[in-house]
Amino acid sequence: MNALGTEVLGLSFLLIGTAATFLMFYQWGFPYDLEKHQSQAPSWLNTALRTLGYLYLIIYLYMMWAMIPRLWIYQVELPARTVVHLVLGISIGAILIIRISIVRWFKYLEKSLVPMLGIALFICTVVLVGLALPSYAREAYLHQAAFSTERQDQLQGLLERAGLTDPASANA
Repeated sequence: MNALGTEVLGLSFLLIGTAATFLMFYQWGFPYDLEKHQSQAPSWLNTALRTLGYLYLIIYLYMMWAMIPRLWIYQVELPARTVVHLVLGISIGAILIIRISIVRWFKYLEKSLVPMLGIALFICTVVLVGLALPSYAREAYLHQAAFSTERQDQLQGLLERAGLTDPASANA
């Protein structure tokens, strides 16, 4: 995955997480039936939260699928920023597993734990994206600047002046 694709998915991940968090805050304003384990919120709100949750999960799984193989390119030790990024990514995964388990199988914990887990997901997402997005933006800018036609023409001129171009190999 290139830097631009990672930026777009990371920003989408953050926006979806933010929207879901604020919709969750709105949902807290409605009464919660402890016997039925469900909120009295309008059905559109529950549908919107469920849809945003699935989108969040899909983006998370795709990003993990794309990012984990990149760990093998490091030779000995991971840089500090990468370690923090990795820890936050794993933390988001653990929180998602706990939250999905509570929503699906342990309904009696839903009222007390799911909102706090949602806030934890939001905080981890903001820190994760805030840590990664600036470096991806810088990488995309440097890639675009390094491979511009102006830079390529400048390099070609320098090579010709230095006598490092062979007319026979220039076409190859």
